[in-house]
Amino acid sequence: MIKTKATIDISNLSQLGRYLDDNHNVDYERIKNDTWFLEKIKEFEVKDVSALTHDDEFAFWLNAYNLFTIKAVLNVLEKKNQWKGNLTTISRLKFFVLRKHKIAGKLMSLSTLESKIIRQKFKDPRKITISKLFNYIMLFHKSFFENS
Repeated sequence: MIKTKATIDISNLSQLGRYLDDNHNVDYERIKNDTWFLEKIKEFEVKDVSALTHDDEFAFWLNAYNLFTIKAVLNVLEKKNQWKGNLTTISRLKFFVLRKHKIAGKLMSLSTLESKIIRQKFKDPRKITISKLFNYIMLFHKSFFENS
């Protein structure tokens, strides 16, 4: 099969930056109803990645991880508006391993996406474990969690 250039515009994912305030904290209230974000989620849910080049497919999966992590946070906040993050091992397990997302036509967890696709298939050298990712999310969203 001949690989072609991406049929979706993954370059505009830098638009996620518009959801950050001056302190680089995510504004979940703005993002949850934004049509661009909701359209990207729908697009990534059904995307056929088989025709993408290696680099475009890798970019797709990295962007999918970021988008669906934000979507998962929004889903939790919808049910628990006082949520302070995944503070226990059990909550991290539920968030990253047990919760499934439809991405590129397949149901998978964020953990599977990271370990089986990003790290294993694409040999990504970054060693982002669930606990390291959790620490990053806590730092990145520090003021959000403190103000909730």
